[in-house]
Amino acid sequence: MALFTPDLSFTAVFSFLQQRLPLAWTRHTTFLGPLQVVTSLVFMNVLGVRGYRSVMSELRRRFNNPFRWGGVDIPTAPAFTQARKKISEEMLRGLFQELVALCLAAKRRPALSYGDLDLVCVDGTNVVLPGGKKLMEHFGAPSNQVGCAGVPQAGLVLLWDPARSLPLDFRITTCKPNERECLLEMLPTLTPRHLLLGDRGFPSRGVFFALAKQRTHFLIRLPRSSFAEVNAFCDSAEMDRRIEFSPTDAHGKVFGEQPLTVRLIKRLGPDGEPQVFATSLIDERMHPREQLYLVYGKRWAIETGLREMKVFHGLERLHARTVEGIKQEIIALMIFFVLCAEVDATARETLADQFTPAPIEQPTAVKALGTPADSHEPIAKLEIYPVRFNRVQIAEYAIYLLGYCLANDREQLNECFHTAIRDIWRYRSKPRPGRSFPRVAKSPNAKQRTVRRTKADNA
Repeated sequence: MALFTPDLSFTAVFSFLQQRLPLAWTRHTTFLGPLQVVTSLVFMNVLGVRGYRSVMSELRRRFNNPFRWGGVDIPTAPAFTQARKKISEEMLRGLFQELVALCLAAKRRPALSYGDLDLVCVDGTNVVLPGGKKLMEHFGAPSNQVGCAGVPQAGLVLLWDPARSLPLDFRITTCKPNERECLLEMLPTLTPRHLLLGDRGFPSRGVFFALAKQRTHFLIRLPRSSFAEVNAFCDSAEMDRRIEFSPTDAHGKVFGEQPLTVRLIKRLGPDGEPQVFATSLIDERMHPREQLYLVYGKRWAIETGLREMKVFHGLERLHARTVEGIKQEIIALMIFFVLCAEVDATARETLADQFTPAPIEQPTAVKALGTPADSHEPIAKLEIYPVRFNRVQIAEYAIYLLGYCLANDREQLNECFHTAIRDIWRYRSKPRPGRSFPRVAKSPNAKQRTVRRTKADNA
């Protein structure tokens, strides 16, 4: 295998924080400037449950003093706590957005495509936080008929690119997030080239009309009895129908000037109950419903991404005890996932001659349709690259690549890049569509159970 070296665009991504952030504050020269604080937040999240001082010692051991502290001892944890107060949420979000825009390899080499559209998934999750009065007051704790969870939890609503394993935008909110409102806030991130995939928590008349206004396509599953226009379709024998959503809801709220034409498709789930989807892709021949079922299945990629964040990284092992600190650490983790996406895409691009994208096996009903007789355009096909890389391995190499960039060690960076591409390819696997497994919660904080309090407990 040839010697692989990083190109300028890849180096620019991993050197971004170093180029963008100064080593010291404007007024106060300390050993903990913006660069050291932000990168420390990143490493603290991805290196597991270790605290600040343990992480700094590990970085000094691995990368030979990347922060150039010389013989000076590692700054104390209280000094780090004071320094991170100067980092605002707006500053970190700006860094995240700039970094996403820099990921050229991720844009050029998606692992998944559907015609001319880029898939985007949206979903929400709860993040278990450290205990604390301030966090409990701000984020709250979920409760049910059994009782309160007892620990604060934050809500995280995420826009995820499944073709690139790339977070595009996100909102950090309370333990009971309004997922639709968060999606509406993130709409400027979407373009007419996107196809939004969402589950049953996101459909609403306002969401549909807002997506149509900016010409963003969508494929969203509907809960039963969610709209008056949908109920008749659920009870009918039809599997595919076009309907018109009224721009005015039952309360008189107006969302548009004209009715919105939406296509409804239906299939039977494993339990025999109908599953109904709404989509803006109304051309039945260009987008057969069997094909759209396959496309919707790719929404599971966001569940896998959230699992990576919680199980393999530090999304549910946060250190901060303040609201601002929690947001800092979540954004720092998103920044790290952008770096991982660039490593993943660069491996696909560097080894492009080893494999080519192949269409997913088409359902029999789709094959029978062929190409529309009155159109020169083929049916939009879902294509996927026939290899898959080890995400844990990619994250480990992303840590080393970032560390060598911080240490300005070009020789070690080139050697690490070559080793990363070689090993990522060596331990590749092939996607095996059609497999299914029971959904098992592996996070120690997942599915937290509460115990009903008795009168004796409250006494």
